[in-house]
Amino acid sequence: DGTDSSRRNVNVEQMSEELIRMHSEARSIISAGISAVDPRIAIQSCLSVNVDVDVDTFAESDVPSLTVTDGTNSNTLTYHASEYDEIQLVGFGKASPSMALATAEILSQVFKGLENTHEQMLSGVVITKDDHATPHELYALQTNHNIRVLEASHPVPDQRGIDASQTLWNLITSTSTTCNNTKKRLVVVCVSGGGSSLFCLPNPPLTLSDLQRVNECLLKSGMTIQDMNVIRSCLEVGKGGGIARACADSGGDVDVLGLVLSDVIGDPLEFIASGPTVLTASTTNGWKEAQSLLQDPKFGLLESLPKAVVDMIQSNAAKEPPPEDTSPATSRCDTILIGNNARAV
Repeated sequence: DGTDSSRRNVNVEQMSEELIRMHSEARSIISAGISAVDPRIAIQSCLSVNVDVDVDTFAESDVPSLTVTDGTNSNTLTYHASEYDEIQLVGFGKASPSMALATAEILSQVFKGLENTHEQMLSGVVITKDDHATPHELYALQTNHNIRVLEASHPVPDQRGIDASQTLWNLITSTSTTCNNTKKRLVVVCVSGGGSSLFCLPNPPLTLSDLQRVNECLLKSGMTIQDMNVIRSCLEVGKGGGIARACADSGGDVDVLGLVLSDVIGDPLEFIASGPTVLTASTTNGWKEAQSLLQDPKFGLLESLPKAVVDMIQSNAAKEPPPEDTSPATSRCDTILIGNNARAV
């Protein structure tokens, strides 16, 4: 009996040690997965500061540059600090405060005179869901980097979202008078999950009430997020490449850089937050796709959506396709994937 009891005790001890080991490994796996999609880490892994080197003399420049590496294909983009005299950093989504702060910290190393200067080069607006910015992020963004954080409702937009979006829109469509504007302006856009609802500007004559009803119907329809964003892109000013076009139309020489943290399977850039820096969704093809979804009986949208929305989609879908978009925004805008769900596994 004593021997059996001793064996049982040994087995329990071995099982306990095994469970402790498995528990520890499970926690490590979960921690690694969370870290892999941490917005701050994602930004830091894709943005870096580099020193320019003269190709003739190989001498290092005193002015650094920003290098951006795509998180999926390792393609790189370079932004030379000496080419810009104004930087605007905007963002929307539940992770946008963390993304914006990490980006601003790197930008402050790249562009001389960004922090605590009399004439600020950097300004910005970030829109996030209620209680999704930490006290540190709120303080650091506003105090150290001249970036406002505005809160709004998600997943159904509210008037705060409209007002915050208009503030962001006003910033990127007007050129600051505090800079010389003899060089280029760089607009950096941080996009993450929830951005479609948080960045919300109705396409006239639609109203907030129309968009609220649209979101409620889409959320109940059983649609994929890709299909939802096809419709959203047609109904709102900033979606479907709207930010890229607005920056180009605002005057001056403007570069737009979109930094996207994807929560959509497959990472289609035109559907993440409805592709505000991707020039694809607001074309006639987008309207026709929206019309096809509108007429699909399994979604029931013809009966449930506001009449103004139905009329807008159908009338635009009937128009002739426009010529290929050759506006300056097409060549002045890059959208980079900095992280996605796949990194967590």
